[in-house]
Amino acid sequence: MSTVRRRAVAPEDWGKPVLNTAGEPICRWCRGAVARPRRTFCSGDCVHEWKVRSSPWYVRQQVKKRDKGTCRRCGFNVVKAHREWTRSKPPASDRPARKAWRTAKPRWEADHIVPVADGGGECGLDNYRLLCRACHVAVTVAWRKQRAGPPAGESAMNHKTADTLHSTSA
Repeated sequence: MSTVRRRAVAPEDWGKPVLNTAGEPICRWCRGAVARPRRTFCSGDCVHEWKVRSSPWYVRQQVKKRDKGTCRRCGFNVVKAHREWTRSKPPASDRPARKAWRTAKPRWEADHIVPVADGGGECGLDNYRLLCRACHVAVTVAWRKQRAGPPAGESAMNHKTADTLHSTSA
């Protein structure tokens, strides 16, 4: 395996806009004409769409703003909890309390509604939702169970519930 790496853009072309056949700059998102003074995108909407698909930090920022810091599954306000968590910081001299404080940090995720494995990658903000960490884990576990299906070698018939069996045998 070679250790030589090739760049997609030559060093002399870094920062230069992509040009059409007439030599005019074209938008990196919609491929429309770019009017001066803009250089690489024709509008703020194209910048937004590009960032949503290329910057996880930007996605998290936009999802947090849109959902107002509230988990869309359970309604837990992560922003408020984070603010309260920050104010409850114990003194540095109390190391056990400080360690417990760090692990109790309220966390949240920008979750794909349609999972990436099911075709939900490279999506707009409409496929994202804010979930608290607990809800994100629950959703992911449920999705993995659904995706796995019945164990290998067993049919779905073997997984009927007792209620279903009683109603069919009567």
